[in-house]
Amino acid sequence: MAIFIACVSSLVLLLLVSRYVYQLLGNVRGRLPPGPLPLPIIGNLLDVAFMGLLLHRCLGRLAKRHGPLMTLRLGRVVVIVASSPDTAREVLQTHNNLSLVGRVPPDAWLGAGHAANSVFVLPPNHRHSNVVGDKTHVDHSDMDHLPFLRAVVRETLRLQMLVPFVPNKAATSVQVHGYTIPKGSTVIMNLWGVHHDAEVWPEPDRFIPDRFLGDKEFHFLGADLEFIPFSAGRRICLVFPLASRMMHVILATLLHRFEWALPRLAEQNGVDMSEKIGVTLSMANPLKAIPKPI
Repeated sequence: MAIFIACVSSLVLLLLVSRYVYQLLGNVRGRLPPGPLPLPIIGNLLDVAFMGLLLHRCLGRLAKRHGPLMTLRLGRVVVIVASSPDTAREVLQTHNNLSLVGRVPPDAWLGAGHAANSVFVLPPNHRHSNVVGDKTHVDHSDMDHLPFLRAVVRETLRLQMLVPFVPNKAATSVQVHGYTIPKGSTVIMNLWGVHHDAEVWPEPDRFIPDRFLGDKEFHFLGADLEFIPFSAGRRICLVFPLASRMMHVILATLLHRFEWALPRLAEQNGVDMSEKIGVTLSMANPLKAIPKPI
């Protein structure tokens, strides 16, 4: 009996090892993008789970090691992760027609929190009372005269977009940067990774609205795909035209009608910028700002 059990166990182990080796050889023959070495059965689940990070940050850290186009195996599922403006162009524009069209969660828009030195400490020269005047609310036509407020909104969306990654499904096999994205694989566009690419955004983890005040224009639909908080291509947020207008107007009106302060604990200890993710990304401990009518 013991010999039988040993034989069966050896056979199962041999089958697992054979499948594992065949899988690795398939990666090479199929020219899949590089990635961490997968383990038998579970693939790269430990690479993702043991980092102790939210998924978008974990994928960003792995991309620094393995490149902006990366392969992960989560169990039996092949996942291709894109994390740079160049790969975003391929995934969201070049091949986002009939090749990469699958959708999983709904898109969103808007922004979450940002660093403590945001609109609460706007320098005097950036105040907008001289633009709005005695009006009770701000109009969209005023936005061209409020460049710093527009920069604050853009930098907030760069740091803390509400949907940090967008999954797609490869309907057919396609070539991206010389690698093969196989049919049926899941393709994750890590928007958070694009917005934290140090080659594009110096000091990417710092809140620096002035980066949007330079000579280069960063539009929500920029052709270079360096700034895509609403995604792009077929996966762009459906209410993007409304959201891109209303965010600026609502924020400007709130700043125009109220003086804003942080709670005492936040002033003493700083704003808690830890995150949680469910359907969307949000602050783990939502900030409750204190308004004072002007």
